[in-house]
Amino acid sequence: MEPSKHLCQSCHCLLDEGDRFCSVCGQKRILKTTSIREFFGEFLSNSFSLDSKLFRTFGTLFFIPGKLTTEYFAGKRQLYYTPIRLFLFWLTIAFIILSLTKNNQKKEAKSFNKQVELEIYKDSLRKELNLVFPDSASQKKIAQTLYSKNLFEEIDSSLLVLDSTNLSIKDFFLLSPDEIIKKSKLESFWQQKLLRKLVHTVQELDNFKLYLLSHLSWIILISIPFLGLLLKLLYIRQKRNLIEHIIHTLHLYTFFSGLAAVFFAGLWAYKNNYIPIPLSPFLILLLPIYIFVSMKRVYGQSSLKTLFKLALFMVGYSFIMTFSVAPYLLLVFFIF
Repeated sequence: MEPSKHLCQSCHCLLDEGDRFCSVCGQKRILKTTSIREFFGEFLSNSFSLDSKLFRTFGTLFFIPGKLTTEYFAGKRQLYYTPIRLFLFWLTIAFIILSLTKNNQKKEAKSFNKQVELEIYKDSLRKELNLVFPDSASQKKIAQTLYSKNLFEEIDSSLLVLDSTNLSIKDFFLLSPDEIIKKSKLESFWQQKLLRKLVHTVQELDNFKLYLLSHLSWIILISIPFLGLLLKLLYIRQKRNLIEHIIHTLHLYTFFSGLAAVFFAGLWAYKNNYIPIPLSPFLILLLPIYIFVSMKRVYGQSSLKTLFKLALFMVGYSFIMTFSVAPYLLLVFFIF
């Protein structure tokens, strides 16, 4: 049985005889079986509409700070992707690109391990020389010769020696946790437990970094309402709802996620010699400029007032992130 010509085939709302589209759901009125030409035409139309919405959203986000927020509260919501969807998309992209830099992190870990191995070798070499040349004059002369040849070039002592516990970093690689605790002479239960976690973290440093970064998104999500509340306090005279400031915060964080994606990609490219200079200085400078322009457009205040409130916002942001990240780091440290 063919559907009624006076009903929408999708939502079954009544249509006038001359209507081509449903006024409720927007579907085109279908009076006959779809032809091949109409099928491909519909496919191209949907694809073009998707691309235009995609490019319009991304272009507005990155090149017109604050406009997405003003357009959202002006009711123009079908033209752009929703704030949460956009935020989650760019946050996912940033973490995907970050995961691609895993090889660089492994190289850094290998370099650190080689540095420790070199120090261990130099330490054993010193002991052998002390046995062969027991007198201090000979030891001093040989040491001066080796240093002059860059064979005993020392690395940062703060990296190697933990004076308060009589431990060195190489102990964390050579000794078992029980041996390290015995050498440290720590007696407190909690100090020993903390030292065990520290040994595990140092020995699995590469995996710890990845574990830490993979859970960082929770800190970002938790901080969003607090940053929205901070903006509400800064613009309390404008009598805006808290949700408006949260939407603005989402758009700011979305830009930050996109910037982070470019930063991680640039860092990878620079370390692999694909680009001659690092992008980080330009990106760090770009962020406060973007926030300033966005705040000025959304809240409509003068440049001087906006600059002052930007400074307060950055200070407040630092406090919020400090009190959010510190418990997070401790939690991850003990869970890992």
